[in-house]
Amino acid sequence: MALPQSAHIIAHWAANSLALANNDPVTSWTDSVNSIVAAQSNGAKQPIFKTNIYGGRPSVRFDGSNDLLTIATPGALATALDTRTYSVMIVFQKLSNTVGGFGTLFSFTATTVGGNVYYICDDSRVQRYPASIGSYTTPFTSLNSFTTYGNTSGVGGALALSGLERTFVNGTCIPIDTIKAPGGTTASFAIGCDATEYFPVNADIFEIYVWDVELTPPESLEFHDYICGIYSQTTPWNSLSHFTVFDGDSLTQGVGATTVGYSYPYVAAQSLSLSYGQWSNCGIGTLLMSQMTSKFSADIAPYATLTGKNLKIAAFEWYNQRGADPTPRNNSLAYLSAVRSSTIKVAFGTSTDSTDSEIDRGAYDSYFDANHTSATIDAYVSTHTSTHIGPDGSVTTYPTYFSADSLHLSNTGYAELAGLFVTGLNGITFGGVPQSYSYSAVGGLQTGGAATKIKGRVSVASGGLQTGGAITESRGHVPAASGGLIISGSANETRGHVPASSGGITLGGNVIDIRGTVPAPSGGLQLGGHANMSSSGLQSYIYSASGGLSLSGFAATIRTVGKTSSGGVVLSGAATILPTYMTQTVARPVTDTTPGAWLPSAGIDLFAMVDEVVADDADYIYATTASTCKLALNAVTDPLTSSGQVVSYRAWSPTSGGLVVKLMQGATVIATWTHVTLPTAATTYNQALTAGECDAITNYATLSVQMESTV
Repeated sequence: MALPQSAHIIAHWAANSLALANNDPVTSWTDSVNSIVAAQSNGAKQPIFKTNIYGGRPSVRFDGSNDLLTIATPGALATALDTRTYSVMIVFQKLSNTVGGFGTLFSFTATTVGGNVYYICDDSRVQRYPASIGSYTTPFTSLNSFTTYGNTSGVGGALALSGLERTFVNGTCIPIDTIKAPGGTTASFAIGCDATEYFPVNADIFEIYVWDVELTPPESLEFHDYICGIYSQTTPWNSLSHFTVFDGDSLTQGVGATTVGYSYPYVAAQSLSLSYGQWSNCGIGTLLMSQMTSKFSADIAPYATLTGKNLKIAAFEWYNQRGADPTPRNNSLAYLSAVRSSTIKVAFGTSTDSTDSEIDRGAYDSYFDANHTSATIDAYVSTHTSTHIGPDGSVTTYPTYFSADSLHLSNTGYAELAGLFVTGLNGITFGGVPQSYSYSAVGGLQTGGAATKIKGRVSVASGGLQTGGAITESRGHVPAASGGLIISGSANETRGHVPASSGGITLGGNVIDIRGTVPAPSGGLQLGGHANMSSSGLQSYIYSASGGLSLSGFAATIRTVGKTSSGGVVLSGAATILPTYMTQTVARPVTDTTPGAWLPSAGIDLFAMVDEVVADDADYIYATTASTCKLALNAVTDPLTSSGQVVSYRAWSPTSGGLVVKLMQGATVIATWTHVTLPTAATTYNQALTAGECDAITNYATLSVQMESTV
């Protein structure tokens, strides 16, 4: 991705521009656009230069005590901020919490409008401070986590509003107010603290960008994508099947919630296990449905191209467009018509109660009750029927669900609204083969019987998968010139990768479970009797020039790699286990995702202590308090097997403490192992995953190991 609006960047500080050695003091830091200098002459207050933090790039590290750099001559920087049309983005990682205070990344004063302005991160939030409403307080607790954060100020582009300010965290848009951000007679600029030496931050600051234009929400996501690229970071949306956007008016913006953490989009995102960079809130107070339609092409549609994902949109707006039917419903129908496509689908809501005039609200809601077909709405969310916030009189009957203005919702009301849209969003599916895709020149997937579930990728010139009977579940990748998989009997479950020039698997009897990779010019796997389980060894490959594996009797379990010029393994009786050699693929720790209070025995990286090929107790990680750390594993290829997958680790505790180890895929727990009391001597644990746990892994590129000390 490119750096958005690069021609409008008026200041850019990058740690990578400093020609310093590790731990050298930073006496000055000059921006690369207008040569604006941030400097510190007092040696005790100088931050230090740190090398090789992310992607081989350095940072400027502020100690959280008294480090700061001040800008005596802001020049073009002050000119841009004075206009109150600007964008600021900061690339950083927080190293410790500033509990109950303001850890200030970047600051200035705006004498005309706004007073002191701090871009802060403390123990629970990031926030552009000061602000008069809680919508400026955005939940954020991550330590040692690569982050982009900032704000934009302007008029909403072509919407030409009186004002609009948004916050962005890792590309996620969070609308915070319908006025411009502070500006006018700006001065007292500082990095790492405020200019009067209050509110220092303990953080690595990698870069600071300032534009003299208002970035759109997709452009802010594009910025995060660009930064991830140059720092070798995986984008948050990389493993998703779709990106989620919330669209609407002040109810979507979250007016009435005490903080962003209680707005309905944030609550819904948490319920959907979405982190920053996996969703955006494009709701704006006072917006009409017709304005939502007009801003779609600039503010929402580009998300699909930028992420390469399908879009799910949660949208509704009634109050601002309220009026005599059918004008409001026609505006909503026009929005749905303009937005929806095969790759962009909408969970559409109706209205909520208020004490103000509700001209024809009943007619509006009734129309969509009667006409919400799949041709017009992908998922219908009848907010007007929700017990506490929808029916007429709800404001009076359930006042705690509404804010003081009897129009917007309270924290409790927004939680109910979030639940409605979570159900709607979960009900949206996209076309094609579930969880994958199928293509071919002719007949990529053909079923002559019943197929309850087909998953996988089927690519052939003709007839990629043909079934003459019943398949309960078929998964995998089956390419062949002709007839890659032919079933004339019954296959309860078929999984794996079966390439062959002809007849990759031929079944004349009954196969309960076939898993693995069996390549051969002809007859890769032939069964003349009964096989309970054949997985090319459950953990490996079987291949040969002819007849890779032939069974004439009974094989309970085959675990092997057979590699011969003819007849790799031939059984005339029963073989319980044939343990020749096995190939292994190993995922090792490569990144500290969440270090918590865990420490390395040497250096600064946890993963580097536990990534060795042969266990070495000379380096290790440890915790002296109850804490959780998570280490990301390197991506490996899906083994396409439901067994033979093992999590190995060594652990001990001189104080007989406890440990909980979890294998995670993203935020999903795959398996858990609990050690109430660890031995005092280093002990190896090899934890084999169950078949169900193996099958629960759908993306081997997003695995991590989480360790929870219970000392």
